[in-house]
Amino acid sequence: MTYSSETLARILQAFLKLSEGGVEVSVEEVAEEARVPRSAVAQVIGGLGRVEAALKALELGVDAERVARHLDWREFEEMASRLFERMGFEVRRDVKLAHGGERCQIDLLAYRHPLLLIIDCKHWRKPPSPSEEKVMVEAQEKRMRILGGLAGSSGQSELYLIPVVLTLYQPSKMMVEGHPIAPLSRVRGLVEYLEASYFQVRHLKLRVPRNSTLDKLVGKR
Repeated sequence: MTYSSETLARILQAFLKLSEGGVEVSVEEVAEEARVPRSAVAQVIGGLGRVEAALKALELGVDAERVARHLDWREFEEMASRLFERMGFEVRRDVKLAHGGERCQIDLLAYRHPLLLIIDCKHWRKPPSPSEEKVMVEAQEKRMRILGGLAGSSGQSELYLIPVVLTLYQPSKMMVEGHPIAPLSRVRGLVEYLEASYFQVRHLKLRVPRNSTLDKLVGKR
């Protein structure tokens, strides 16, 4: 049986809400929460993981903030990773790098020439304080130094290294000291903006060999 987008969205939202924190839920519980027949729930969520359910909800037009609020920080990162992969980016999660006596950890690296994005996934449920903003910017600047040093500056192809912060909520500021901040629901628009206006945000221009892969750029050959 085919169900309306509204019914599918209610089922997926109910599933995400009830299974939050790894709680196992039954078809009956989801059906009661979503106010739909059990047969519909069984058809929609059978074998579906939480991140897959969240992505499917987004495809149906459910607000990303309403979806992401039920995800923990690992699921939030995985969802962001899947969204960038769907846009043709090469993505690596939980990347640990060292260069010039400094070390850093990066939630997500997303590469689609000519953009190389250093993505800091913030599972905040409210806007950061000024002190938190300062720490965020300093951490991203450090990551830029390390990654810029590893990627090098000798090659035939220009590459733009850009720090990005992804959040659950719609931020009150879209930029902090040149660092873009965007909600998960605006990922596609963010990428389009960076492609056209990278020069308006904090970035490093690098020159790298043509056809470089992400692993080569970060020195993992």
